[in-house]
Amino acid sequence: AVSSIRRNAEFNSVDHIIRPNQGDASVVMMQNKSAKYDVVDLDPYGSPSPFLDSAIQCISDGGLLCVTATDMAVLCGSYPDTCFTKYGALPIKSKHCHELALRLLIYCVSVHAARYKKYVVPLLSISVDFYCRIFMRVHVSPSITKSMLCKYSYVFQCSGCGSFHFQPMAKESSSGGHYSANYAPIVNSSLCESCGKKYQMGGPIWTGPTYHKETTQMALAHLKDHASLYNTSKRIFGLFTVISEELEDQPLFMTLPQLCNVLHVNQPSLHVFRSAIVAQGYKVSISHTEGSAVKTNAPISVIWDIMRCYAKTNPPKTIGPQTPAAAILHQEPKITADFTPRDDAEIPSRKVPRFLPNPRENWGPLSRATGQKRSAGEALSLEERRAHNQNKRAKKTVCKFFLKGKCNKDKCIYMHDKPQQGGEGDDDDDDEQGGGEAMEEDKVEMGGDG
Repeated sequence: AVSSIRRNAEFNSVDHIIRPNQGDASVVMMQNKSAKYDVVDLDPYGSPSPFLDSAIQCISDGGLLCVTATDMAVLCGSYPDTCFTKYGALPIKSKHCHELALRLLIYCVSVHAARYKKYVVPLLSISVDFYCRIFMRVHVSPSITKSMLCKYSYVFQCSGCGSFHFQPMAKESSSGGHYSANYAPIVNSSLCESCGKKYQMGGPIWTGPTYHKETTQMALAHLKDHASLYNTSKRIFGLFTVISEELEDQPLFMTLPQLCNVLHVNQPSLHVFRSAIVAQGYKVSISHTEGSAVKTNAPISVIWDIMRCYAKTNPPKTIGPQTPAAAILHQEPKITADFTPRDDAEIPSRKVPRFLPNPRENWGPLSRATGQKRSAGEALSLEERRAHNQNKRAKKTVCKFFLKGKCNKDKCIYMHDKPQQGGEGDDDDDDEQGGGEAMEEDKVEMGGDG
C-alpha cells in the first residue's frame, strides 16, 4: 500500500508534499501533534476508537476530522458489551439502529475531544452499505466544550411497542454557563405508558444535529455542476438530498411497518400517515438510513393516538389479551386524526432516486487482510475462496458416525481420522481436547446426518 501511495504521488507530481509512512498511525499522529494537521481521516478496518485520542490531539483548531467505522454489528446492538468497551456506550437493537450507531460514534469522538477542551460540530453523518462515516469540525473552546454535556442523552426504549424517550445527562443553570447532573428519569415509571412493558436503557448517545444544512446544500450544488466527475453521482445526490431533508433537531425515529406490526393492522400509505401528523401541526421526514422512517417532532403519545384512530376504521383481526396491541388499543385517543392526503406532507425528493441498489451482487465487507502476499498465479478468485472456505469448520471435526463405524456416506464433509491420544503429562491438554470434542459432536449432531 505504501509503495502504491508513492507511485501515485509521483504520477500526480505531488510527491514533494506527500510523505507516506508505514507504521503505527497513532504514533505518527502523536509525533506530529505540535505541527497540527488541517485534515485527519481515520478509515481503519473495524473500530476507529484506538486512534481517536491521538487524532484529536494532532488536529488544528477548526480542522476537519473524518471517521469511518465498519464494525456495524457492534454499533447496531448485536454485541452491546463489546460496544461499551470500544465506544463507552450501550446500543439497543431497533429499527433505528443505524442512526443510533451514528450517534454513538459522534458521542465517542466528542468525549475524546472534551478531554483536551475541544468540541466537535458534525457537518455530515452517513450510514450506508456496511459502514458509517462522519465528517466534523474540531474547535477549541473550554466553555463550549462544557455545554456539550447537554447534547448527551440516555435512551429509554420500550421492549414491547418500541416507544423511546431521552434523558439528557446534564442541565444548564438558570444563570447560564454552568452545568450539573440532571434530575430523575424522564419516564414516570419502569413501565411504558403506552403498552405497559418494561423499558430498556441504552446510551449515552449524541442527541444534537448530525449534519450541517449549509454544508449539504453546498455539496448538492457542487454535484449538480460536476456530476460527470463522479461515477456514483446519482447515488451521492440522492443520499445527500434525503439527508438535507431530515429534521435536524429530532434524534431517532420509528417506522410505519413497525407501528402497524405492533397493532396488527394493515399498513396505510406513508403519505397518508404523514398527512395525519402534519394535520396535527407537527413536522415529519424520512431518514437516509430507512425509507419507511417516521422522523417527527410529535410526541410518541400523539403517534399512538393517530394509530388508534386508524385502527378504528381498520381494526386488527385478532390480538392477544397480554400483547402491546391490546394495551394500546384499550386506551381511547385524545385527538381526532385527519387522514386526508395533503400536498405539504409529500416527501420533497420523491422524484429523486434515493435508495439505489447495491453496485454488485453480494455487496459487503471483504475479509480482513492476512498480511500474506500472493503472486498473480497464486491469487484465488472469489468463487475459489468460497469453495475453499465452505464447511471449513466441519472439515476440522471428526465424524462421530465414523468413530462408531457407522458412516456410510461417500461425500461426508467431516474428518475420518481418529483423534490422537495424549501422552503422559498432557492431562490439561486432554481435558481441553475432550471438551472440544464434546462441543464438536454437538455441532455434528445438529449439522446433519454425518
